[in-house]
Amino acid sequence: MNTTQTVKVFLGSSIDELKNERQNLNTLSDEIVNLLKLDNIFAQFFKCEVMELPINDFGPREQARIDEELLQCNLSLFLFRSRAGEWTQHEYDVAHDMPRHVCCIRKADDKIDNSLQVFLHRLKLDGTGWEDCKNMHEVRHFISIHVLRYLGVSLPSTSKSELAEREGESLFEQYKKDWQNSGQLHNCIDILLEQIPIIMESSTGSIAAKIVKIVDLFYKVDRWADKSGYDKKKYCQLLFAYGQF
Repeated sequence: MNTTQTVKVFLGSSIDELKNERQNLNTLSDEIVNLLKLDNIFAQFFKCEVMELPINDFGPREQARIDEELLQCNLSLFLFRSRAGEWTQHEYDVAHDMPRHVCCIRKADDKIDNSLQVFLHRLKLDGTGWEDCKNMHEVRHFISIHVLRYLGVSLPSTSKSELAEREGESLFEQYKKDWQNSGQLHNCIDILLEQIPIIMESSTGSIAAKIVKIVDLFYKVDRWADKSGYDKKKYCQLLFAYGQF
């Protein structure tokens, strides 16, 4: 990518709820910033905690400061674990009315309380989707994809991988409903694994987009393989071979 692009991302979360993961969130945003630099994309992540606002006596005045920062951002992302606090919902309300992409992420947990259940139901009614992320690796991948999409950077692919992804998703849905013939799904996994080195070694396209796309394929392959009895030897060999990339 020859041109320089910039993006400011609002990363909304419950300061109190996610205080034990603050370092993980900081590391996550730093890694994404460094990845995007490979393509002359300069990203800045704004997180509420950088304002050092008091948690115990947090109120409308403090929220107004956060809202002001939010309104200056290009992209809004929200991270929940098990509940949606009053102020985080307020931030989503502010972002929801803005003419820019808004995406809600939920870092999956064993239990979610009623506030988050109600919030997710509201998102469904609004037509806004969310992603269940099992760990910080999936959160990193998800944020990266949406930053690239906002910037208009398309994820590289091949005609075979596009076809295999579409067919594989359909077959996987059937398989989850006790569909027994997993051979076709395993064939889709093989095709995706064959496409990964082709995408990686291509001389064209965004470096960051290629990395994100490959991670996307690996997640699909791993999810399908895990549930359908696929021998992961090929998957592990390819991961080892291209791990340095």
